[in-house]
Order: sequence, then C-alpha cells, then structure tokens
Amino acid sequence: MARSLQVVAPSGVGHRLVAEFETVPGVSYSIEESDGQLWHHERRVGPDGEQLYDQRVAIDIAIGSGTRGNSYLFNSAGRLYQSPITWYAKGDRWGLSPGYPQEGHHRFERQVTHACLACHAGQVQLHATDHNCFAESPIVEASISCERCHGPGRDHVEFRRGLDQSSAPSDPILNPASLDSARKDAICNQCHLAGKRRVLRYGRGEFDFRPGMHLSDVWITFVKTAGIQSGTASAVSQVEQMYESRCYQESAGRMTCVTCHDHHGVPPQDQIAGFYRQRCRQCHTDSQHPCSEAPAIREQKQFADSCIACHMPRFEAADVHAAQTDHRIRRRPSPPPAESSGKRFSRRGPVTLFEEPGADIPETAINRGKGIHLAERAYFDNLRDDAWEAIRLLQPILDATPDDVEGHLSVARAYHTLGRIDDAISSWEHVLKLEPGHELALELLAIAYHESGNTKQARSHYEQLVRLNPSRSKYFEHLAQVLGQLGDYEASIAAAEEALELDPSRAQIHVWLANVYNHLGQSGNARKHKDQLRGFGLDPDRLVAPDR
Repeated sequence: MARSLQVVAPSGVGHRLVAEFETVPGVSYSIEESDGQLWHHERRVGPDGEQLYDQRVAIDIAIGSGTRGNSYLFNSAGRLYQSPITWYAKGDRWGLSPGYPQEGHHRFERQVTHACLACHAGQVQLHATDHNCFAESPIVEASISCERCHGPGRDHVEFRRGLDQSSAPSDPILNPASLDSARKDAICNQCHLAGKRRVLRYGRGEFDFRPGMHLSDVWITFVKTAGIQSGTASAVSQVEQMYESRCYQESAGRMTCVTCHDHHGVPPQDQIAGFYRQRCRQCHTDSQHPCSEAPAIREQKQFADSCIACHMPRFEAADVHAAQTDHRIRRRPSPPPAESSGKRFSRRGPVTLFEEPGADIPETAINRGKGIHLAERAYFDNLRDDAWEAIRLLQPILDATPDDVEGHLSVARAYHTLGRIDDAISSWEHVLKLEPGHELALELLAIAYHESGNTKQARSHYEQLVRLNPSRSKYFEHLAQVLGQLGDYEASIAAAEEALELDPSRAQIHVWLANVYNHLGQSGNARKHKDQLRGFGLDPDRLVAPDR
C-alpha cells in the first residue's frame, strides 16, 4: 500500500520505459521520454501505411505498486484521466488497460473519480465546488499511509513528543485490534469491497471513512453475488467470498481479514506456504481438525504442504484487479473456476444488500441506496419496472431532504427511462439549482433537450459543458451537431475540429464535417475528411451526402 500511487518521473519507469504494441491492424501504442516528460502515444495508419494521426499525452501519475502492474493517469486542470496503456507484471508485458476492449474504448478520456483515488492515494486535495474535479495539483500524499488504518496521527505525534501528555491519559492513536470484527474488516473493506454498486450515504463523500466506523456509515453496498459461481472474480469480490466460507461463518465473529493477512507486509515468496499454514493452524490443529490428506501427498513438490494450494486455489488473472485466490476456503479441493470471458457483468437480477455484522443501517438509507442503484440500471438497460420502483423508494426521501443532489439525479433518470421527459428535465434542472456545475446533470439535460427537439436549450447546455470540462471530445461533437442544426456552420466546424483534437479516432466527426463542407459547397475540405474515412477503412460514399 505504500506504493499504491506515485507521481511519475520518467527515470523512475526503468526497464519498462521502451514499449510499443499493436492492438488491431494499424493501431499501435507506445511510450517515450522527451523534454523531461513521460508520454503515451496512440498512432493509427491507413491501409497504405500513411499515418492518420499520432496523439500523445503527458503522463503524471502511476497507479499500483507494480506487483501486478501499473496503470497511468494524466492531469487536465484537476480532472484526471486514465491512459489506455498499462504494464502487466505477469509476462512483463504492455497492453491495453483493464476494461479496454480492442476497439471502441475510452482512449484518453476515461475519467478517474474520487472513488478511484480514495483507494489509491493517501490524501488528495479536492476542488472547492466541482464534485467531479480535484484541485489543479491534486496529490497531497501519494500512497496509502498509516493513517488509513490507524486514523489521524497528529494527536499521536504530539503525545509521543510529550506535548500533550498532561491532558491525554494514553496514546490517542487507534489500534484496530481494539475494534470489533466488523469494524476491523471495515478498514479493509473501504477499498476491497466495491460490490456491484456502492452508494454514498446522504451527506457523505468518498473520503469520509475513518477507522472505527462501520462501512455502512459512509456507503450502502450492494454485492454482486453470494460467491463465485464461474469466471474470474475481481479483487473486490474477495470479501464476499470470505463471508460465504464455512471458516468465517463458524468463527462466531472471530475471523477477520487480518486473521490470515499480515496488514503490515507480505511474506517472501519462499515463505508463503508456511506463513499461511501457520495461520490456518490457529484453528485447524492436528488434534481438533486434522487434515484428511495423507502427509506424503501434502508434501509433494506441487503442494509443498501448503493449505492454500488445495483449499484456496489460484485464479488466472484477467487484469491487474484480478483475485489470486478463492476466498471461499472450500473443504474439498476443487479446480479453480475458468477464466472470465470479459463480458460486461449483467445489471439485472436481485438487489442484494451487503449485510455488515453489527451495523444498524436506517431503513431510509437502505431505500435511498436501493433507489439510486435501481434508477441507474433502469436508465442503462431500459428496465421500466426498476424505474417505477426507484421513484417509489426515492420520492418520499426527496420530500424530506429536497437538497439531495444524487437522489434527484436518479429520479430524473427513472423518469427518462419511463419516457416522462418533462419530469426528467424538471428534476435535472433542480439538480443544477442545487449544484450549478454538476457535469452529469448538464450532460443528461443537454441530451434530453436535444432528443426532445429543443435545440436552443441543448446548445446552451453543451456550451456550458465545454466551458466546464474542455477535455471531453463528445461534448464538442454534440455541440457541433446542435450548432449545425441551428445553421451556425462556422461555429459548428470549430467545435468539430476541437473534438478531433481531443480524439482524432472519431470517424463520425469526419462524417459530420464532410457533410457540413458539402452543404457549404466546399468540396475540397469535404474531400480531406472523406480521405480520412477511407484511411479508417470506411466507405465515405455510403456515409456522406453528395455535394450540393
């Protein structure tokens, strides 16, 4: 954890600096060091080998300790974005970042949220008003430090320096050993239990958790499954796996994450088997719970008398977040589940609350979390029943807390799913009254106004979006379309060209510009964009309207 994030210095990349790989024919990625800066490139060439574009981005932050790999971020005026390039320790190779398919991925526009840095950075500085943004220099403390598990340390330092011993009867630092098992686990679960969806409680932020709290004091968590059925599980599922295990269920609250894991270090590779065997033997002694396997079998080279080799088989890592062991701790050895197909996890199915032992969660908080979760999946998967249920759960809560931004945003999504566009627009406008710079509300409003034919309002909201966040190509692309529909072709062309500066891979913008130039009778300019489409392997004659 002390290496969970580093501010990038090019010389610190070491042997991994030189890298280049291709994903699909004509599209390649590379890394270079120049001008005292580390750069990530995406290049594309056409069928004839002519370069179509070479986009490079200056990298500022490396995520991960390097044990499984490193991903990379860059800072755009306080907004952090992930690079599509990741280094994987397994195989000492470079490849696309986790969650990036071969084609049609986020490129340099996957935004890194507060929730991401809450688990990867020690301390960050947030933007004063924009909840999607950090301060222009966001990193205060790069890696996870002692305070993440022991709480704020100033009083501890003053006590040990003798500055406050007269008034403090004992060292005020928190020792997690003094906590009950649920609160101990909550310290780990703040990062290792993302579940299927984790909803911030009303009035909470991603950085509000402190050791000694229950997880549910900050988040309402809905889990993916009761445990692994098939496929590769992500690291955040290990908690769910452990809670399903017989070891945990019969421990009567004694078993926690640190029953097995050393929270201050990782055993050397050649000591792993003995380290975890000793942990298992705290409960499974030869006299009370002897292993039924013959010693001669256990001590074979492939097992090395390792408990976890049989009872916690390893998974093949699908990405840098992949789980390495099956935390169900099965009694009878079984082969590990097959590797994941990489398909998107289904949003459908029951909504299952993570039941934190000993936590008293108000019903209102559960209903609010459930309503937000249902509204989101209803919006993305067009689930009308979920949308109605979300409104039923959320509306009474919003009547009592009318300043609940996330609640109103979710109700608007539910209304949109049901085709009640005016109600959705009204709710999103209410969000902007509460938080004028709310980027998602602005975007959803712009889309809703555009879809409903209110082009002038759509233009107004897209213009606000590109001022608020000038790093997103899709905002400029949609603004270009709206401006063209309003007949402001000069401004439309400027917005479309700005979109291509941010994302030169967007073929649809070349289609738009070719059509606009044809409409204006500027066949030479239209031809340039048609040529670019041919370089992408597309037929412009099928995509672009004929000259006027």
